[in-house]
Parts: sequence; structure tokens; C-alpha cells
Amino acid sequence: GFFGSGLFRRRPRPSARRVRQGGPVELEVDRSCILGSVAPQVLSMSRAQLLRPVRVSYTGERGQDAGGLTRDFFSSFATAIGDCEPLLWEPTGRGSLQPVPASVAAAAPHGRHPCGLKMPDMYRACGRVFGLA
Repeated sequence: GFFGSGLFRRRPRPSARRVRQGGPVELEVDRSCILGSVAPQVLSMSRAQLLRPVRVSYTGERGQDAGGLTRDFFSSFATAIGDCEPLLWEPTGRGSLQPVPASVAAAAPHGRHPCGLKMPDMYRACGRVFGLA
């Protein structure tokens, strides 16, 4: 058939093993402002860095991340965006989150999140964190 004719061949994707080469990506998280502390870091990451494992440290806390701090971060992040980010997210009737209407986001001073980034960048940062999980 037409699609099997070879006109639409997919390029081979690199194996996950090759893509994940390199050390883990380090995230330093401030528990008092989880999204605001992580957003600039994930927005500056390259595509290759976004595919690497994550290692988390919390500002002002001692601890080696053997997986527990990373799990705690992703759990805390999900809770924080639902509870502490009313300019970005609102709960649905089913208990999930959805972006707030543009009129609510526009109420932010100068269209920016309190951490200083523009609101569209904050949504992009959330997506990148979800992708890292």
C-alpha cells in the first residue's frame, strides 16, 4: 500500500541507553518555593539533559539522594502546583488539575509568576518536570 511503499519511513530513534549517557541532572530545590526554584533550572536544560536521570538536593538540607529525595520532590511538586499555584492551575470536578482561564493568569502582575518568569514559561517548566518524572 501507499504507506508501506517506503515513502514514509521513520528515522531510527536512538536507543534509550545511548540517550541516557552522562551523569544525572542535578536539581536544587527550595521547599518554600518548589516551582519557582525549579522552573529556571528545567527551562535551561538541553534535550539531552531532560532525558537523563535526576538527582535532587534541597536548599539548606543535608542528604544524599539515593532515590528517596527524587521521589519526594516529584510528589511534593505535584502537591505544590495544586495547592500553591492558583495563577496557573485549578482543580477540576474530578480532582485533577487544569490550566486556569487566561483571564486569571492575566491577573498576575505584568503577566509574570511571582518568581519572575512569564506565565507561558511556567507551564512549559511544569511540563518539563512532569517529563523528568
